[in-house]
Amino acid sequence: MKIVSLYSFIGILLLILPANSFAGKKFGHPASTYQLTSCAYNVKTCASATKYHSGIDYSKNGNRDIVSTNDGKVVRIEHMSTNDHGMGNNVIVEHILEEGSKVYSLYAHLASIESNIQEGGIIDKGDKIGVMGGSGYGVSDKWGIHLHFELKDQPVTNNPTGSGLHWGYMPSNPDHYGYHDPNAFINIESVQSSDPTVGASCGSGLVYDCSLSCVSASTASSWTGDGYCDDGSYGMVLTCSAFNNDGGDCSNSGGSSSGTPGQSCGTGQVYDCNSNCVNSSTASSWTGDGYCDDGSYGMVLTCSAFNNDGGDCGSSGNSTGNSPGQSCGNNQVYDCNLNCVSASTAFAWTGDGYCDDGSYGMVLTCPAFNNDGGDCN
Repeated sequence: MKIVSLYSFIGILLLILPANSFAGKKFGHPASTYQLTSCAYNVKTCASATKYHSGIDYSKNGNRDIVSTNDGKVVRIEHMSTNDHGMGNNVIVEHILEEGSKVYSLYAHLASIESNIQEGGIIDKGDKIGVMGGSGYGVSDKWGIHLHFELKDQPVTNNPTGSGLHWGYMPSNPDHYGYHDPNAFINIESVQSSDPTVGASCGSGLVYDCSLSCVSASTASSWTGDGYCDDGSYGMVLTCSAFNNDGGDCSNSGGSSSGTPGQSCGTGQVYDCNSNCVNSSTASSWTGDGYCDDGSYGMVLTCSAFNNDGGDCGSSGNSTGNSPGQSCGNNQVYDCNLNCVSASTAFAWTGDGYCDDGSYGMVLTCPAFNNDGGDCN
């Protein structure tokens, strides 16, 4: 059998970078027409005279559109409630920096969140996230209209590190609580290169394997045709044409010409609709997430084995057509605008006293949802 020492295996795992790496762009201002306020990072001149501001604030200056500071992935959406700790409607986006580490941008106090913004969705720099507002503690106008913008180490609304739980203001320098000064990123720091391609370079001496994990190029080359099937069991997947189907080591079981979509092709791996070996958990989570996985994001899920990507590709991926209230994936349904949203949230919000006309991220004003249970009357 192929011998992989513990240290070598750990080394391989450390080289594996997330597959959702994005275009090498610099961070930008999140307000499309921006005007900074005196509430800067690490100052006590804002609403609190005793604590230090953990972000920077933008005031309204014409257009109130709030946009993503850089390419990334939406990882958290919170709608205002009495338990929102004053952050109101807010969105958190994950960004992967050029060296591989992650940083998270938070956009708080929004008046509304765009209906196409969904958790797990890919977002580009400059894409509209929502509208600047003053929401907090479940009240739409709790604060004056502004954007509270943070960069931090974890996708949470409170402090990622440090003692105690704090929102918006820290007992001392926010650097000590897992925050970063946004001004040190804007027009300075960049995220990783976009559209990872199997076999392409993902860094010095690194290459994307068949599951779009970043692995050692020299190891991948030496393991191709070495007599052992690299289907993920040893830390990388080489069972696709870019690596000559592992040089035949898998007896065509991993080849793109014979893999059956949905069938396992290794530990934690499955064939996509193009018979490429991909991460099974990622394929499952991306099915019905509202984004069409036609190869644009590294895998193809537009076949019956993946329920036509849960309907994410519209008529191109679902010949039966879509309709409001219809399932579009795991615990997902189409809202009245045919956006794929959380089924449990949609039904919980029907008849809750708030008009879901898109202002809170989904549209329920049609018969499929009993016209939002009468909330918009």
